[in-house]
Amino acid sequence: MARTRRVPGGAERDDWGIDRHDDVAQVRDLHVPAGEPDRVVAGVEVGGVYVSDDGGDTWTSRCIEGFDAPHTDDVHHVCVEDGETMTAATGSGLYRTTDAGRTWTRLDAAHRQDYFRESLDDDGVIFAGGSPTPPGSWEDDRDHALFECRDGRTLEAVRSPTPEEVPVGWCARDDGVLAATHRGTLLRHGPDGWERAGTVPVPESVHGRCVPLAWVDA
Repeated sequence: MARTRRVPGGAERDDWGIDRHDDVAQVRDLHVPAGEPDRVVAGVEVGGVYVSDDGGDTWTSRCIEGFDAPHTDDVHHVCVEDGETMTAATGSGLYRTTDAGRTWTRLDAAHRQDYFRESLDDDGVIFAGGSPTPPGSWEDDRDHALFECRDGRTLEAVRSPTPEEVPVGWCARDDGVLAATHRGTLLRHGPDGWERAGTVPVPESVHGRCVPLAWVDA
């Protein structure tokens, strides 16, 4: 049975964080699914996924467990499709649930690239960029990948115009999906696959390039 926690506070919160993060955790995502005003979903780096059904008064751990992966609680992003269906990008894989985190399916098990910063669900298709290493090694190990998942169960690596770059930010527009890489290349998904569409500014530090992509039409 999942454990109920109050956030902030509670002894269990002391377990959040890891040595390389100076034992400090941060809330990366907070979502209220459409049509379910009492349900709140939170992703914590490093801490896991948590769900509240009373507007945030109490929280239940829906952490990703049962996989041969060391950092499933290192949650970088939670993509919420509805109150039950969501995808969690972690330091050890990309995971999807259709029952609000009671059970999880690993999507990337067949691939070497198991480090994910963010994902996007667009009309039932999940998009993500993966790397075999954390950001500090992205310039050394460039075996990165651009992924799509169309069956809700497995990722498929697709051709990327920038295979040496990691897609880290995503957004959907009326004319298709856009992705931004850690080097600032803007990619667009069109009828013939992915193509370069421009650039976005990025900081000098590679650790500062792991940011979401937002788009506002003028």
